[in-house]
Amino acid sequence: MPRDGWFDGKGLDIVNCTREALREKWDLFLEDGAVLTDEMVKLRQEIYTELKKIENLLDDGMHLALSRILVKYEMLVELHMLKGRR
Repeated sequence: MPRDGWFDGKGLDIVNCTREALREKWDLFLEDGAVLTDEMVKLRQEIYTELKKIENLLDDGMHLALSRILVKYEMLVELHMLKGRR
């Protein structure tokens, strides 16, 4: 399968395709109208499991670059959550 650029706007839209594939799970998270801690923990664990599967495929430079991006993304999510509490 050819690589689909994340931000080029060409080819398959991997973000929308992935979100559509996960729509049922998303709907289950939201059906009770509350975001539960155990739901967030479960999703976070799924992400970590997937990252562990690919970690050894990355060379050291790519591992460092992706690690920095993931940490920044987690910070962004945490800031967003904190903003929602204020």
